[in-house]
Amino acid sequence: MRDLGAAGIKDSSFDIVAFERLERELGSSGFDVVLGTEAMFLSAAVLGARAFIPGLGNAFPEVCNDLYEAAISGNLDEARRAQSRVNALRDIMYLAKSTVVAVYSFLKIRNVCEAYPREPFLPLGSAELGRMTSELKELGVM
Repeated sequence: MRDLGAAGIKDSSFDIVAFERLERELGSSGFDVVLGTEAMFLSAAVLGARAFIPGLGNAFPEVCNDLYEAAISGNLDEARRAQSRVNALRDIMYLAKSTVVAVYSFLKIRNVCEAYPREPFLPLGSAELGRMTSELKELGVM
């Protein structure tokens, strides 16, 4: 595939079996297979993934970096804790019913910036932001 100008593929299927197949069939030839989510990076790293594209990293890059470092270094205990924390943050994201709205909301809650999603998405109201803030504090990331 490199002859065609492609050097890799992003897999956002959320299907670890499909990822493993891509990694097995393409990765051994030097073709990059990149996981398109942070939700299952530990599992994918064990199967050979060396990169992921974390949407959550827009708002919590440090949490995604902790997962990456632990998984790549083979520190499985720390990687399991980091993966669990990432997935708990994803659970909070789902309160917004849209990952785009959730990331904007996280950025506002963290006082990084105040941005507004494009239509048809709408920013969260104060009650929803309050619930997200409370859950982030409970998780210990605020």
